[in-house]
Amino acid sequence: MLIAEARTRSALRRLAIGLIVYGVVGLVVAAIGLAIVVSTAGRLGSLSAELPAEVDRLTGILDRTAVALDEAGATALSFSGTIDRTGPAVRQAATAVRGIVPELRDLERQAGAVSILGSQPLGGIASLFGDIAGELEGLDAQLDGIAEQLSANGGVLKTNATSLAALAGEVRTLSERLAPSGGTSSSGSSLGDAGQGLGIVLAVLIVLAAVPAAGAVAMGVWLRRLLDDPVRST
Repeated sequence: MLIAEARTRSALRRLAIGLIVYGVVGLVVAAIGLAIVVSTAGRLGSLSAELPAEVDRLTGILDRTAVALDEAGATALSFSGTIDRTGPAVRQAATAVRGIVPELRDLERQAGAVSILGSQPLGGIASLFGDIAGELEGLDAQLDGIAEQLSANGGVLKTNATSLAALAGEVRTLSERLAPSGGTSSSGSSLGDAGQGLGIVLAVLIVLAAVPAAGAVAMGVWLRRLLDDPVRST
């Protein structure tokens, strides 16, 4: 009988110690959770206060970016127009060179054919015409190549201008979405409300976890006192 009673008291004592340890651990975890909730709530409050200014700064950057993209697109489009006008002029120059070279060669032959008393007084001029014709030969092909490159570059610039205009429109749309409606920032208040709601939920969960832990500690302490009191335990 005494052995069974001693075993029962030992088991109850271990149970009391377990309840106290469980309760203390639960209270410590609840305290840590409460500290985290308070710290998080403070950070969310600071973030919600700073967010409107950051959003305004970001929308300003996006607006300036959209303007820069529009200007770049307009510049590319204007330059493509200049190239479109330059290409035909270069082709006309190539055509003129192709017509001038034979004429210079003809003048070279005519000037070289002039002979007075066995001398060629226009020989120098004939040689000059020949040198000019030699310098101009092949220039027409080079001008044609330049005109083709200008036309190709003009098309690329037009495509770039279209892409830049589309990108500017997307950036401007994003800026309008980020900009607060009605001149007030709802993002900061929404974040603050979300932080308050999350804090309340976490606080309730912490309380729900702390109450059983406190009850376990109280139960363990009461059981220890009951076992240590010889009058109550008999």
